[in-house]
Amino acid sequence: YKKAKLFIIESSTPFDIPKHFRNEYGQLTEDAPYYERDFKVPEFMEPIDKKGKFVIPYDYDEVIPLKNRSSLFIVKKNGRFGVIDRQSKMVIPVQYKRLLPAGNGFLFSMETEGEWGVISRERKIIIKAQWDEIDVLQEGQLFMVGYEERFGLITSEGVTILPAEFTEMDLFMDWILLEKDGKISWFNLSTLKVIWKED
Repeated sequence: YKKAKLFIIESSTPFDIPKHFRNEYGQLTEDAPYYERDFKVPEFMEPIDKKGKFVIPYDYDEVIPLKNRSSLFIVKKNGRFGVIDRQSKMVIPVQYKRLLPAGNGFLFSMETEGEWGVISRERKIIIKAQWDEIDVLQEGQLFMVGYEERFGLITSEGVTILPAEFTEMDLFMDWILLEKDGKISWFNLSTLKVIWKED
């Protein structure tokens, strides 16, 4: 078996074997392309390079790879989060109470409990951490922010398009239904303008 090669993949969801590969007792049939021994439960694997050298030292309590950005990792130490690269170089200091991927190279950040913001992987503050909630729109080009049940809209450059003064902001395809003081209006995400407003 010295020359044997294994191809191992990890499923992001529970894996169900098709029924036509099982007999009436639930066992795999002989023509099944795999066997029970081919499956293994997820297990921790050391982050190493091709030479077997440890890429990330054991200085952190938790290491989470950023999706679609495999060269960056969210790390946790003493209850705080930051970001490092494959060479263990600090990209974002371990100072945040929470860090979550926001897409398009951005991260949701929390410095004080319950107050969210957005930062870039270059450590640039896009949205100051002062909001109760933040949602991603337009694949990370826009962010819907909310504070004390009032909602607004901020671009990925940190420019406020709609101030946080609306009691309702509901997304419908390329449109947002806005409500303020009991009156509604429609905001177009393509033109970034209010197209219709109730008198």
